[in-house]
Amino acid sequence: MQRLSFATALASFLMPATVLAVQGEQPYRHAPDQRAARVAHAAVQAQLDGHPAWQDFLARHGQRWDARWDEATGQAVRIWGEGWAVDADALTDDDAARQLGWQVLTQEAELLGISLQDLVPGVVAQVGGTTAVTFTQTYASLPVVDSRISLRFKAGRFVVGQFESFPGIALDVRPVVAADDAAKAATDALGWPSGEAGEATLVVLPLATAKSVDYRLAWQVDVTKITGPGHRTVWVDAADASLLRWDEHVRFLSGTVELDHDDRWPQNGRTTTPMIGGSLTGPAGTLNVATDGSFTGPGSAPADVAWTVDSDVVNITSTAEPIYTFNDSIGDEGGTLVGSPGNNLGNAATRRVLAQAQAHQATHIARQLSLDLNPGFGWAQQQVVVRVNLDDTQCNAWFDEQSTINFVVQGGGCNNTGRLADVIYHEYGHGFHGWNIVQGAGAFDGALSEGLADYMSATITDDNGMGRGFFTNSSAPLRDIGPDRSWPQDQDGDPHITGLIIAGALWDLRVELEAALGQAGILRADEIFLATASFASDIPDGYVEALLADDDDGNLANGTPNRCIIDETYARHGLADGDGAGAASFFAEHTPLGVGLPTQTDLAIEVTTGLSNPECADGVIESAVLSWDAGDGNLSDLDMTANGDVWTASIPGQAPGTFVRYRIDVYNDAGDVVTALPRGSITDSWFGAWVGDREILWGNDFESDDGGMTSDLLVGDPTTLGANDWMWEAPKGSGGDPDGAFSGNLAWGNDLTPEPNWNGEYQASIHNLVRTPLIEVGDEAPVLLQFRRWLTVEDGVFDQARVEVNGQVIWSNLQGDDNDHHIDSHWAFRSYDITDLITSEGLVEVTWELVSDGGLQFGGWTIDDVEIVVPSEDQVDPGDDDDATSDDDDAADDDDATGDDDDNGDDDDVVSGPPGGLSGEGAGCDCNAAGNSGGGLGLLGLLGLAVRRRR
Repeated sequence: MQRLSFATALASFLMPATVLAVQGEQPYRHAPDQRAARVAHAAVQAQLDGHPAWQDFLARHGQRWDARWDEATGQAVRIWGEGWAVDADALTDDDAARQLGWQVLTQEAELLGISLQDLVPGVVAQVGGTTAVTFTQTYASLPVVDSRISLRFKAGRFVVGQFESFPGIALDVRPVVAADDAAKAATDALGWPSGEAGEATLVVLPLATAKSVDYRLAWQVDVTKITGPGHRTVWVDAADASLLRWDEHVRFLSGTVELDHDDRWPQNGRTTTPMIGGSLTGPAGTLNVATDGSFTGPGSAPADVAWTVDSDVVNITSTAEPIYTFNDSIGDEGGTLVGSPGNNLGNAATRRVLAQAQAHQATHIARQLSLDLNPGFGWAQQQVVVRVNLDDTQCNAWFDEQSTINFVVQGGGCNNTGRLADVIYHEYGHGFHGWNIVQGAGAFDGALSEGLADYMSATITDDNGMGRGFFTNSSAPLRDIGPDRSWPQDQDGDPHITGLIIAGALWDLRVELEAALGQAGILRADEIFLATASFASDIPDGYVEALLADDDDGNLANGTPNRCIIDETYARHGLADGDGAGAASFFAEHTPLGVGLPTQTDLAIEVTTGLSNPECADGVIESAVLSWDAGDGNLSDLDMTANGDVWTASIPGQAPGTFVRYRIDVYNDAGDVVTALPRGSITDSWFGAWVGDREILWGNDFESDDGGMTSDLLVGDPTTLGANDWMWEAPKGSGGDPDGAFSGNLAWGNDLTPEPNWNGEYQASIHNLVRTPLIEVGDEAPVLLQFRRWLTVEDGVFDQARVEVNGQVIWSNLQGDDNDHHIDSHWAFRSYDITDLITSEGLVEVTWELVSDGGLQFGGWTIDDVEIVVPSEDQVDPGDDDDATSDDDDAADDDDATGDDDDNGDDDDVVSGPPGGLSGEGAGCDCNAAGNSGGGLGLLGLLGLAVRRRR
């Protein structure tokens, strides 16, 4: 099978990376207004699952397939499933394999999204039993940057498809800017006076945001920095020479380290180990040194010999004296020759000699692991240049795409990085990633590469603490890949931090596989590490590649030998379904009741439940409980009746004008709540419904106009775009927002993503609001405020969301235990009695406010169908869901069923007033922010396990 050549491997490695800064100041990519990462939103992914081409695919090939979509292009990043048989013999010949791939693409052309005439064949590569056939996209014969189309075959079956194409390109391919001018513009844009620009190449450059893609005709230019490390690919607009993007190809490891030894790090002590490879020079010529340090060759003893730390595969170069060269004598009996710094060298010289020795040993160790995993590893076939004792910077090390790894002298509180085995393994790991990328399938991603490089170091040292001794006065690791950092919450501007997500997933997988399989488990984890390096183009891709690498029959739909361990460990890091605990994962589905329900008629509640991971865990749903009240705070629990997986119960018929709220808790056979509805928010966990008719005094669904609503910025810089981010728009599912309005298309909310460069989240350190116009209600009574709400906001300790009527707070999110975030997962219907807050002139003004601190941000408010109403019948209920706090006994009963109300918290409790209106001390949340306003409705554990996405 043909392997990647050096040129194709290097070209693959140079595929652009994501917008991720190194040390916050040295980004791997500068791409203004483009997305930092491809993040999947469950609602959008489910919507894209309805793509006609995908549904046609499922109709033809069966339902046991899954897809992950690029939400900007609408194309399938990966499809995987039960696969189908192909001609296995065709996979042994490159041309036949390409023809086989072409047949699959022809068959699935609609799913590919572009014309087959725009495809250029790539490579045929074989990695760990998987054969990949790749293609790239062109437009008008110009390369389309970042396009990757590949087909994966295993065990004689087609199993995984990758269609990272860019549809809908329409460009004039005649450049206005000349190539020479583009090269100069590229150098000028970097601000590198000593930069050398290569030949400019005309390409099509997609500019991708979270929700859309723009295309530019661009000149692609390689620029190399003459002084200091720096090598970038720059794209400038072929229309006006403006900078569109640049990618840095020098891979840095930045930080500080303290070391006490050369047994991994300086202060850990010195150790003597066999020299791994190399050669001796004696009277009769060269004697080759084996990997165990042994040597044999022509000549007779006694003899004088000399050697350096170079070898035929590792070229150690030092920019500072002395050069590590040794002379010794071999006696008649042979013996051991020890190369060691002399006692009279002095501290600085000794450090620089030891850096050369450590670089030799560690580079050979990393190279050998690479060859064990991939015997055809291209970089190992060349002599790797290792440059040590550089003095143009401190506290640094880097990999350069020109096949060099580079380390600097001691200084700035950091040890000589050439003396740190972990750092050498890490930098070699960047080369392992880059040289293993299968062109047209995998791609370089800064955070992914950092995570893979950290894992390489950890799997060699068998230690999740990477970079011990980087600082001169500490043995603590530079980074720890052990903690369970999760995608996408723990993304960071520093790619080293984001990379800990995939590094941690691989490390946890290694630990669990070793426990299950022994040494073979470590090998399997390392093989999955190789597959991720070869085929993944970002961190979430690692999950699918792990499944494929673990598969043994070309059918992912029937599981893989270690599927449950993969699911469990990757779920801990947000890369797979489930909670990562290895326990049964349950789901519950329910369609909420609405408004205008029939009076005095039982309200049927139905919920469907099931086990999300039956192939990996056993679990039994023993019972389901419906908890409800009728606006009077008297909580009632109803045991639901099962019919298979469907549970039912009925709320007794209610009088007109009754506000009903309810929730559903599902228990296993141990009596534990395993999932609950509504999911998400633990601070206001109720479905709301309304019985009977209403007379609408004022209302707006925001379809024909904005309802006369106005917004204002009370705290924040008014010149900062998005400080006042209230807008009348169509919600688009960004930042935790719903993916559509409750009714129609339009709603009001914080940052509803009007442009692709908005992220759906409110900004830090602001106070903004939206308010209704003054609404005349006259002397009607009772008067109710009703609306639909989808709110995601940080715990009230940090960020506050409030509803006010005529300046009085009627609701605010809970101030809990620092992480009691309010996360709605449905369009919650809420009703509040505001009769006592109406002005003497019969006027009402309603305000929705948001106050944020400088830390974490979520999606904020989204509101729809706002109405001021009076019940149309004489017999009415105030309908204030805050009434629940008026009965301590009820709250105690609720705690018996569900746990401690103080722990789970109902943010409605803190703003409760007596039935019939808001008055007294309990009417405002600010006076009782800790939730101590008397009894309340205790909430069941609503941290339900994630529901596996189904078609």
